Amino acid sequence: MPKNLYLRSYGANHTGFLGELLGQNAEPSDVFLLIGDLGSGKTRLTKGIAKGLNVEEEIRSPTFVLVTSHFGRIPLYHIDLYRLDHLSEVLDIGLEEYMGVDGVSAIEWADRAIEAFPGDLLRVHLRYDGVRSRSITLNPIGQRYVDLVCKVREGIDKAPGLKDLKRSLSWF
Repeated sequence: MPKNLYLRSYGANHTGFLGELLGQNAEPSDVFLLIGDLGSGKTRLTKGIAKGLNVEEEIRSPTFVLVTSHFGRIPLYHIDLYRLDHLSEVLDIGLEEYMGVDGVSAIEWADRAIEAFPGDLLRVHLRYDGVRSRSITLNPIGQRYVDLVCKVREGIDKAPGLKDLKRSLSWF
């Protein structure tokens, strides 16, 4: 079975829908590492994850508070490492309190401390390709996340009206 799933998002609705599928299929202790430059869609994807988890409150980037907790079907821990420069700073915020516990951890700017994260997780690479285009790669590490990515692919395939998103899907 191919490992990574690649797709192209043609707007915030596609990115949000992908996040929603992740949230709908999420389980307690899931870890999603969101990697990408400014404007690549990390927070938009997290808003979709929150929607899939039935979180009703508004999701904002926690850049200045570092961690926000939201409660729905299962808790969502939204973590932003943008302002942190060193692995020691990342470890000081107590990541272990959020990962591998009762909720889903969505970690923006995770590439700033990639070595701080457990082995099994989902890396989501987002790249801004233009005003209405993002390249998104789902890189599952561990069988739990391979299964999750397969469920997301099935959800995209079954969704009505997403012709462009479906056409862009590819395994590699």
